Amino acid sequence: QAKTLFPYTTLFRSGPGDDASAFLSYDLIAGCKYAATENWQTDLLDCKNPLYLGVDVGRTNDLTVFWLTEKVGGTHFTRRVITMQKETFSNQEGVLYRLLELPQLRRACFDKTGIGMQFAERAAQRFGTYKCEGVTFSGPVKEDLAYPVRAAFEDRSVRIPDDNKITADLRAIRKETTTSGNIRFAADRGADGHADRFWALALALHAGKTAGTPAEVVLI
Repeated sequence: QAKTLFPYTTLFRSGPGDDASAFLSYDLIAGCKYAATENWQTDLLDCKNPLYLGVDVGRTNDLTVFWLTEKVGGTHFTRRVITMQKETFSNQEGVLYRLLELPQLRRACFDKTGIGMQFAERAAQRFGTYKCEGVTFSGPVKEDLAYPVRAAFEDRSVRIPDDNKITADLRAIRKETTTSGNIRFAADRGADGHADRFWALALALHAGKTAGTPAEVVLI
């Protein structure tokens, strides 16, 4: 019997934006994409290197996105991007727990803002606070999460699928300065979420970065 978990990928329909205010340039993103011939969705049970998971939680309009990377050396290789929309929390948790049970899964970071709080707490109760880290989103926290994403693309230490929807989400994030001089990261909300894939990737990279910490870290 085949042991492959999550063999599927998302369907790709929309193209990348060309907004000059995008936080990530199209060239940066394109430089980190897998080639069309690369088998990036390897069997997760065959992964020998540490796996890290980022989870951005949604329920109705926004997506729930599970972004899983395998860290080989200093590079995060995307192995799964699973999106769910208008799914019950029980169905979402079913996918989550299968990922958290993977032998090489070292750490998962969750957006625990709003509806994500119970999601993150239940996972931590089941798998431990060392493995499951809740992150409360705020303006400063988003800034702390966003810049490492751009740094990863700049030094090509992340690999992502050649997927129009992923590209569109990554391009959707805009860095803006408020009238009071504060930095904020914004994205338009549409039928396909609210740049949810960007934040799931940011959380996956954060999970890899903070893998040595002994307990839950809530950024405020």
